[in-house]
Amino acid sequence: MNPVTPQDVSPHDVSPHDLRYARWMQRGALLGFVLLLLSYALYLGGVLKPAVDLQRLPQLWTLPVADYLRASGSQDGWYWLSQLHQGDYLNVLGIAVLASVTPLCYLAVLPGLWRAGEHALAWIAVAELLVLLCAAAGVLGT
Repeated sequence: MNPVTPQDVSPHDVSPHDLRYARWMQRGALLGFVLLLLSYALYLGGVLKPAVDLQRLPQLWTLPVADYLRASGSQDGWYWLSQLHQGDYLNVLGIAVLASVTPLCYLAVLPGLWRAGEHALAWIAVAELLVLLCAAAGVLGT
C-alpha cells in the first residue's frame, strides 16, 4: 500500500472544516514555537532573572516534585501565570500556547460542523473540549 502524498489530494477532497482546523493549527503551533524560542533566548541571555538560579537546578532536578516545589519556592497549578516576569517561567507560556492549539482548533470548526449538519462530529468536538477543560482545571485529579 502506497502512502498518500499531498500531490495525491485535490483541494476538492478536503472539507472547509479540515482546512480551517489546519490553518488554526499551523498558526497556533507557529506562535507557540516562536514564543518558546524568544523566551528561551531571554532566559539564556539573562535578560529576565530566573526564579531558580541556574547553578541550583542540577541539585533540584534530582528531587521528587513535592520536594522540588518546596526547595525552589514554587507552587503547582496555575502559579506560573503570576511568575511570567521570570525567565524560567516565561517559557511555560509557549508550552501553554502549544497545549491550547487543539482546543482552539475545535472551537474554530465547531460552528461550521453544526451548520453543515455534521452533528456527530460536532458532539465529538464538544466532548473533546469538555475533557480538555476538565483536565486543565484539574478536575480529573493528579
